[in-house]
Amino acid sequence: MGLPSRPWEERFEALEERILRLTAGKSRKDRGRIARRERENPIRLVSEVTYDQAAELETRMETYPGLQVVERLKREYPQGSAGGHVVGYVGKMRDDQYGAREAAGYFREELVTVIGEDEYAKRERLGEFKDDIVGAEGVEAWFDQPAADEPFRQLLRGRRGAMIQQRDLTSRTREILQHAPPTAGTDLRLTLDLRLQRSVEEALAGLLASAVVLDVRTGELLALVSTPGFDPNDFVPPASAAVVEPLLTRKDHPLLNRAVMSAYPLGSIFKVVTASAGLEERKFEPSTEFTCEGRFRTQPPYFRCWISAHGGAHGPQDLLHALMHSCNVFFCNVGQRVGGEALTGWARRFGLGRRTGVDLRGERAGGLPGRSRVTGAPHTLNPNEVLNLSIGQGQIEVTPIQVAVLMAAVANGGSVLRPILWRDDPRSRAPVDVLPLGRATLEAIRAGLAAVVMEPGGTAAKTDLRKFHAAGKTSTAEVTSSETARQLPAFYPHAWFAGYAPLEAPRFAFVVMIEHGGKGSEAAAPKAAEVLARVFARFPE
Repeated sequence: MGLPSRPWEERFEALEERILRLTAGKSRKDRGRIARRERENPIRLVSEVTYDQAAELETRMETYPGLQVVERLKREYPQGSAGGHVVGYVGKMRDDQYGAREAAGYFREELVTVIGEDEYAKRERLGEFKDDIVGAEGVEAWFDQPAADEPFRQLLRGRRGAMIQQRDLTSRTREILQHAPPTAGTDLRLTLDLRLQRSVEEALAGLLASAVVLDVRTGELLALVSTPGFDPNDFVPPASAAVVEPLLTRKDHPLLNRAVMSAYPLGSIFKVVTASAGLEERKFEPSTEFTCEGRFRTQPPYFRCWISAHGGAHGPQDLLHALMHSCNVFFCNVGQRVGGEALTGWARRFGLGRRTGVDLRGERAGGLPGRSRVTGAPHTLNPNEVLNLSIGQGQIEVTPIQVAVLMAAVANGGSVLRPILWRDDPRSRAPVDVLPLGRATLEAIRAGLAAVVMEPGGTAAKTDLRKFHAAGKTSTAEVTSSETARQLPAFYPHAWFAGYAPLEAPRFAFVVMIEHGGKGSEAAAPKAAEVLARVFARFPE
């Protein structure tokens, strides 16, 4: 038989000690009453016996007096690790979860009308409900939370049943006095495409990475990937400590949903926000040129352009070529004209620094400069903070799913969408925000993002992204200002690519983020091309 969390011999000894303690000094009548009560409330000795073992017990009760077989439901995840971070897993109810449900009348509401107040109180004292299995992570947890104002949050949980039977002296059922059958929970259909989800997971295998693919028109998530992953079946009670503990302590954090629960510096993708703010605030025109000589200032701190590390400079740049070449000097000039307040304001409207509202627990909001990380008090950005922010560096942290929402907004004309996981979600799918982006602004930014991929000299032009007529932006997000530290793998920059496709009639926004992957053009953009190839293989039309 399978072993419980404690060896069954120890449980049996503990049970024997308990019975002896309860019956010590009691009359024969009281001992009989205690024995009957204990028979009515069996103690679990062993979990997950095989069919043959159960048949042995059921057919030879005289050999195993006092033992009975009880059927229990068990969660199974037939797709294994596919979409594990999204699906999540179940676990035994914690004390705080039990207390919250019990205080809200959660169990009482199900049973008291059938078994009555006294019997319910008895069952509660015996802790009968404490062995319930509840959602622990992912949509399992999100849709298994009692919430009076959001009844859909309890979709996955059914209602237990109860039966009152009248028995004769030999314990055979004579009559069913009252019966309330159990009801199953609601099936939950997700927007994820299973084949695409598996395929993107395979593309990112072996990396500390995440990827998001969503429909730019509806916000429906087609793939939400975080690697490494895990198999939710490993957590189904009774979970094996030998399997679970390594997952909890591994340095690569396989249980972490990096697409939603991790926030990173963004880097050059933020230049889309800077350009939008500058154009809409009328601080420059798409044809305005700023000259890149490799650095923004002649005095420290210089705010160098990335090309200066190769001994070069971009020269005169308009918006299209600045996006195409990812010129830091151009966007430092724009950011200086726009100012910190407008930059952070536009960033928030694009969805950065705030939760997207995806139906998953633990979503990070990230953060933008302008508030103290200690007190939360607002402060005005100093000139250096403004320049840092204008190129996506400094005190900015965003999640990959936020960046997917940003790119979808550029692709669909300015609608900031709530990412959708539940296909039958009855809540409004109206945009969270509609950005006041003029047609000229959108056309200028889209042209620059297209040039990144489609034009020679674009930072992603050497990838297969061009095969799919993609538009987007590479990003190399520094994690340290120390040139020496950057040589160590733990301090390599994070590599990003975010975009949409096809650029003529956008359908998909997509993001690939590789932790400490190095350059966005060399690490993230080729992987993004692999992801997009799999998207179009799955959705060819």
